[in-house]
Amino acid sequence: MPPERRPLRILGFSDTHSPHHVGEVVAKLERSCREETPDLVLFAGDLVDRGRWDKARLVNDALERVLGECGDPPLLGVFGNDDWEIVLDKIRAETPRFTWLEDRVEQLSVSGWSVRVWGSTGILDRPTKWQRENIPDIHERYERRLRMLDDFLSRPKAAGELYVVLTHYPPTYKTLEGEPRFAWPEMGSLRAENSIRAHGTLDLALHGHAHKSRRLEARVGKAVIVNAAFPARRDVVRLRLPRVLGLDAFLGV
Repeated sequence: MPPERRPLRILGFSDTHSPHHVGEVVAKLERSCREETPDLVLFAGDLVDRGRWDKARLVNDALERVLGECGDPPLLGVFGNDDWEIVLDKIRAETPRFTWLEDRVEQLSVSGWSVRVWGSTGILDRPTKWQRENIPDIHERYERRLRMLDDFLSRPKAAGELYVVLTHYPPTYKTLEGEPRFAWPEMGSLRAENSIRAHGTLDLALHGHAHKSRRLEARVGKAVIVNAAFPARRDVVRLRLPRVLGLDAFLGV
């Protein structure tokens, strides 16, 4: 690693389901920020519980205060399935501290790194029954997102670049262990996992959604996949990129 670069420090979390977990999450973020200033903060969806857009401001204002005392790092987020599509405009209006990624790439220059983040609610291998009955183009949406992911990962990677995928739904089945196996195709995507493995360019995928997961981190090729769902983890995630493969293997992650 060139001397002007140091490992990128990332804080990640998801599934605040405001108002339910806001106080706990904020306390964990405050503790983590006291221990180490992050360069980048990632939020992986389900900001509010069951479309309660009027509770989004609770999270926004708490994060504005905490991150303001913590170097004011960029905060990128994606929406989850509980951030109902019919209220997304209202959630956006209540959350000016967030940069929301909706099936698009954000590029940042942080700590000597060029960081490319593709953000999306994510991909399911099989839409849920509710989605099949209520979202006419849901199959096409997931196919389109899979192509976007593939395009993002297939781009040649330059020296000093880090590739990050930020989704609500897991881009793998590995971190769904603990959830009912029959439901995995309606919770995550093996097809996304195969794309990650095939291209070998991804450094990190951060996701949420899997509240009952017992495997919070996994490897897919060179990428580390992390479940940041607060109900599963009961904490926020602290990561450094790039990860050292040899050390990770020694630690069993």
